[in-house]
Amino acid sequence: MTILAEPDEAAGSDRIQPRLVEVSVRGLLDTFDHKIFFPEDWEFVIIFGPNGVGKTRFLELIRAASGLNQGELIQTPFDVLLLTFADGTTLEFSKLDNDVELPLDDSPDIDGPENERRVACKVVLKRPGLEAVRHTITAPWAGPFERWLAASTSWSRLDSMMWRDATDNETVSISELYQRYGHVQPVPASSGRLRARRQTVDKAPTELSEFVSGFSVHLIETQRLITTGKARQRDPWEDSPSISYVQTVTQHSDDLKRQLQRTITSHSRLSQQLDRTFPARIIEVQDVEGSDATIREMYQAQNELRARLATFSLIDAQGEVALPQRQLDEFEIKALSTYLNDTESKLDVFTGLLERLELFVEIMNARLVRKSVSIDVNKGITVHRDRDGPAIPTESLSSGEQHEMVLLYDLLFRTAPNSVVLIDEPEISLHVAWQQEFLRDIMRIARISTLRFVIATHSPQIIDEWWSRTNELTVS
Repeated sequence: MTILAEPDEAAGSDRIQPRLVEVSVRGLLDTFDHKIFFPEDWEFVIIFGPNGVGKTRFLELIRAASGLNQGELIQTPFDVLLLTFADGTTLEFSKLDNDVELPLDDSPDIDGPENERRVACKVVLKRPGLEAVRHTITAPWAGPFERWLAASTSWSRLDSMMWRDATDNETVSISELYQRYGHVQPVPASSGRLRARRQTVDKAPTELSEFVSGFSVHLIETQRLITTGKARQRDPWEDSPSISYVQTVTQHSDDLKRQLQRTITSHSRLSQQLDRTFPARIIEVQDVEGSDATIREMYQAQNELRARLATFSLIDAQGEVALPQRQLDEFEIKALSTYLNDTESKLDVFTGLLERLELFVEIMNARLVRKSVSIDVNKGITVHRDRDGPAIPTESLSSGEQHEMVLLYDLLFRTAPNSVVLIDEPEISLHVAWQQEFLRDIMRIARISTLRFVIATHSPQIIDEWWSRTNELTVS
């Protein structure tokens, strides 16, 4: 069973997903042309370059393309973005050279022009042997939107891209604000003040929507340690917004606890179904499956798996019940075969989860000094002083320890299988020795989660022996 914290990230996880092999952008930030080569048999590729060449914006743009994100695609300055896949499919985004005049829906209560200047981004999906699919994404021109933010909300501009909320000093990009409030179109009202009008969101053709839903991209940004609570959902006109800030390690511990409990509920439901029909199925079995040796081998393997699951309190710890030393008779083999097949189905619920839990604990315990990590269904993630010492709050860990934990948790428990994961500056707050281990950890995670990674870094320690997998983003 795959555990996912964000349902939208799981879109397309059960279908064959296209494998990204190249990304190029022209005119990023009105200045830069970049290209990333990503051979389909590589688990990761690295991008590096000087500050200011748009590494972060490039990653954000790839994420926006994967979700047809209207706000980011419109607000990010670029000319052409081209994604190429292993089967020859291409997905191209290009900004129109000029603004376009498009009608807005009539609204009887609001005075204003019937037409508003809007900016557009064209999308073309080309697949071998199929007709190209075309779509145009449109959004209000940034000028009116930004003027509305400044005049009617608590947000104020810091620079060309960043804005700050005066009520709580939250600082975000204009792209993020457009994602939050871009569905609201400000227009002049007869009273002279700004009022809101709803806009129809551009609906992509079915073929395009289905393709991008199968292309899962997960971006892990540099700001990883603090999570905003209600700020992302609040009304922009609210005078005193209720807002909460939570340290991400605390949120992840609570999130994991909920997910473990949900998995146990699924296991219990399946167990009840199988147990209810067990007597009837024993009676109906005609042919004996397995032999004395195979029964014993399977029984031992399941006992070992139970012991591993009990470590995380996913099942109750039970003493092993030994099988008879003598040769099993035909009825015993028949009964045990049915029992073991049922047990295998019950324990399969935990298989993928168990691998992730064990890898999380193993890597964290290899990094922490004089601390240890454990996971329990009732407590979530717990950190102890030394191995058997008192528990300490996860938020008391150093920034480097928190970065390691948050990044690892995100990759193992919040990312859909077969995703392309974009990681921005994984070296933040990490000791040099930890940086040198980073790609080895990534490769282990890639194997159990079938992930592929694009890693943007300034750290030669992270790159280490992998210069052959780097793409340099240059100024020219």
